[in-house]
Amino acid sequence: MFLDTVPMSRINVSLRPELVKDLNDMCEKSRKTVSSTVAEAISFYMKIDKMGLRLEDLEKAGYLLGFLRETDSVPIPSILLDGMIKNAMSFSEESTLKKWYDRGFVAGDIMKKYADNLKDLENVLKEYKEVIPASMLDIEFNGDSVTVTLSGAGYSLEASKCTVAGIDGFLMAFNFRSVSKELSEGFVKVIAEQIK
Repeated sequence: MFLDTVPMSRINVSLRPELVKDLNDMCEKSRKTVSSTVAEAISFYMKIDKMGLRLEDLEKAGYLLGFLRETDSVPIPSILLDGMIKNAMSFSEESTLKKWYDRGFVAGDIMKKYADNLKDLENVLKEYKEVIPASMLDIEFNGDSVTVTLSGAGYSLEASKCTVAGIDGFLMAFNFRSVSKELSEGFVKVIAEQIK
């Protein structure tokens, strides 16, 4: 039995030496040829281009997916999350807020891999703004204090309370303690000061 073969065309491509080394290492590790790996990459690039996406979008989505894995999070519809928050808060508000604070702290601790401090994190968040599930996220510095303003993360007052608790934990991971909180349905503003 003979296998059908597809005629192949040969092209020359120039790559930086360090990229060639990384490509060869990857191919050796995956036990694929350089030709098949490059063909896969080009095919993938063509698919995302036809979908109207950019490589930068996929890279950002990849980081977001990695962050979701590290925090053991799953994306769920916000209306469903809002209902679950209301139920949890009606059962035990203190326990629910503690859980959100704790997960916020874990998320902040993980984010330290991407930014050593909140000022650096501000730049990271600006870069990834379009993949953050909020309509507005702003971090503003004033000396040793920071103001975090977030809207579009939840529909209810209960969801906003949980968001504030999560932000409190997140900020504590960066050694900031909240001193002022403002919240309404779908909107939170937290002012925090650096702990000395």
